[in-house]
Amino acid sequence: MEQQPFQGQQEVDTRLPFRTGWPILPVLPVETSSLNARVWSTELDPTDVQQFSNILSHNDVYMRHIFFAHRHNKGVPVSERKPTLVVYSDIQKEGQNIENWRQAVRDIRNMLKEQGINNITVEITDYRASDMDKIETDLIMPNEKEVLDAWTELAPRIVQRLSSHNYLSIELLHRNWIGAQEGAKATVVICAADANDSRWWDETIPAVRALLPSFLGIELLYLRTICAMDESGSLDRNKKEDDRLDKIRHKLDMMRYLHPESIHMGASCGRKWKGEEVSLVGQEHLLAQESGTLGGLIKFEDVAQQFGLSNHHVFFEGKDYDGKEKEKISEPLRPGSALISAGIPILSPSNADLSRKHLAVQQEIADIEDQHSLLRNKHIPDANKWLSHTAQGISALNDIVCRLDPDVGTIYASSGSRSIRNKEMENLFRGTWESDWCLIQINADKTIEKTTPRLWVNEEPTQATVYHSISPFQIYDVMKYGRTSGKTIGTVSAAMTILRKETDDLPPLPKNTEKFPSVSLFGKPGEPVPRTGNNTQGGEIPTRICHAVRSRQQGRHFMASGDSGCFVLLDPPDETPRKVSPIVGLGFGHNGATGTAYMMPFDLVVNDIQDVTGQTVVLPKYDGEATPAPPRTSATRMDGSSKGIYSCYFLYFSYS
Repeated sequence: MEQQPFQGQQEVDTRLPFRTGWPILPVLPVETSSLNARVWSTELDPTDVQQFSNILSHNDVYMRHIFFAHRHNKGVPVSERKPTLVVYSDIQKEGQNIENWRQAVRDIRNMLKEQGINNITVEITDYRASDMDKIETDLIMPNEKEVLDAWTELAPRIVQRLSSHNYLSIELLHRNWIGAQEGAKATVVICAADANDSRWWDETIPAVRALLPSFLGIELLYLRTICAMDESGSLDRNKKEDDRLDKIRHKLDMMRYLHPESIHMGASCGRKWKGEEVSLVGQEHLLAQESGTLGGLIKFEDVAQQFGLSNHHVFFEGKDYDGKEKEKISEPLRPGSALISAGIPILSPSNADLSRKHLAVQQEIADIEDQHSLLRNKHIPDANKWLSHTAQGISALNDIVCRLDPDVGTIYASSGSRSIRNKEMENLFRGTWESDWCLIQINADKTIEKTTPRLWVNEEPTQATVYHSISPFQIYDVMKYGRTSGKTIGTVSAAMTILRKETDDLPPLPKNTEKFPSVSLFGKPGEPVPRTGNNTQGGEIPTRICHAVRSRQQGRHFMASGDSGCFVLLDPPDETPRKVSPIVGLGFGHNGATGTAYMMPFDLVVNDIQDVTGQTVVLPKYDGEATPAPPRTSATRMDGSSKGIYSCYFLYFSYS
């Protein structure tokens, strides 16, 4: 998708071929929230709405749906949201074209100005743009040599151009935007927290576009964060999740309560803060809200204790229960260090999830009591008997939830928020890689399961006792079990994704804006990475590379908020029953704009754990290199749903 330059707030937004408005609209993706009723009484009346419809009809704009709402990027405060007249149309419908839409916007703008109405935004958009998952998005395949060669050559230069922006990710994806004549196109997709800054549109996007060959497109999206830690304190229902996913979530959730001595793969976990009590009904705001996933089991040589593995950011980033930002830790936390020795207790399920479950059971009990009251004087055969049995079952569940001891252990060591060298791949990758792991020493009365959860009667659990290394520029079919989205399946991309964490600080940039930092990133398959830049001024820009995964399931993402820390397992599409599911990655992030999930290669995680702890990991055991999935004949269509894992690695920058 080719996006056009920024025009200024007084002009009609002409950047996209399927969306227009006035003044300049927030960059996609946007959220829609209800409009304060006061706007209607103070700014608008029914005759205004009729005039809007007349103008749209006069310009032959098809009105699939017309309404007023707030349209804003995620996280924008309520006080900064403007009321918006939203028109959902269909750019692919016969007779529709973007020029008519833009003229309709100009006419509505003039009408509003004449009436002295200054705080209403106008937006006409193709209805498909209201859901980013409807944008057809495909993986890059290993046999797309021309695309991969261009990406490895141009990625450092793209990063140079972006060095003054607050970007979070740079991905290479096939994107088939609404109304695109050429179909899906390999596209450099940039996600940034400052995507609404006019400099992107006036300077940076045109400069990057000039670097790209004609077979590569460019796209800019808004993104606030890439971490997949849930900070809502609940398992928020996703409207796209079907009944099957709800059942998976429920089964994973209940395993922890029905087997209190066991911790299953994909269990909820969170940090317990001093002074917290479990399940403070009516005082949930006092609980630490962060929840992540306890991925699975780690064992050391000659050490009897078990250890659970998750992400560092689940326990050390975000806010504490007083609402204060946690202190950022950029160095590894080693066993015996002051913070570790003080004891940091970990709960499974997290305090927020346990409180949520307790409240849900209490609500079910109240509902049953209400039904009893309604049926008490009615003679309905077996109704009261059924309700009594149901009440007994819910009461028993309440006892189980209340008795559960969520204290599972204490933090033993952690990576800190940092990046590391991959010694095994320095011939290919000059940059450093994401490191985001945390080890929990499990209490003696608990044990971590080393098999995958059994979710269905005909599903046989497999052993997660070995791990494989994976190769860049290949694809792998994988699966994961997570606290929020349960079991999902996906595919690792053959193209690397470049990240910059929002917690990373940028170094001072040179006064001469034409003198960008030089970058050494990665080389072409089978060739060593070019060593450019001498870092003479110490200007190292913290950019990370990682593996990226996209889902193979329609309407679902591979990871969601709360899945941070999940083990990513090899899932070859064969029909032979397997006894072992090798681990290939540790999930740590999710891109809400593109639907991509991010993971660290598991061999790199194990090596870093050994360096930080001084211990030797014996479980899971290294079992060689994974066999890649065969390339699809073309980039396999992901049915419009955003899904996948990409490889993220850190980059090396210096001023030349």
